[in-house]
Amino acid sequence: MRTCVLAEGKTFVRRLACLGAAVLTLAAARPTSAWTYESTASRPFQEGLSFAAWWSGQYATPEADYSLSLLASTGAEWVALIVTGYQETPWSTTIDYTSPRTPTDAELAQVIRQAHSLGLRVMLKPHLDLEDEVTTGWWRGHIGTYFTTEAQWAAWFASYRAFITHYAQLAQQAGADQFVVGYVVTTG
Repeated sequence: MRTCVLAEGKTFVRRLACLGAAVLTLAAARPTSAWTYESTASRPFQEGLSFAAWWSGQYATPEADYSLSLLASTGAEWVALIVTGYQETPWSTTIDYTSPRTPTDAELAQVIRQAHSLGLRVMLKPHLDLEDEVTTGWWRGHIGTYFTTEAQWAAWFASYRAFITHYAQLAQQAGADQFVVGYVVTTG
């Protein structure tokens, strides 16, 4: 892929540019019949709220269904479903999105159906965090700042690509109305 040549550079900014190019490439590769693009000028403001689950099983409870119905009763038109993958440390190159802390695909598909049945449009947003930010003092913005080799960056981008692609495919299969890719970083 030509766009990832940028990742071979030495600067953090070039690596971020590669991530952006990869995201655009993923977006361009999606089937055109699945989602349509509108310019930002023609899109209305999205009124909605985030609805996050921090453990597997939390979206699949009567309490979650009730909370979602209360959210819909506020007049919100959108709900942002947050699904979190985790890295052990800032220098880890593997993203785990199968741990007990991450909602399952079946739960996400069910909550998307539930939100649609309540008249809500759904945005799915994969989120990346570190395993233990509280006791270590690290936060997601430190991810990659300790990488010292191109091999580490290549491994991390491969893991991030798999993470994002997995949830992009789930969003499409489950009928999510939007899919968001975002990552908070620091440059030092």
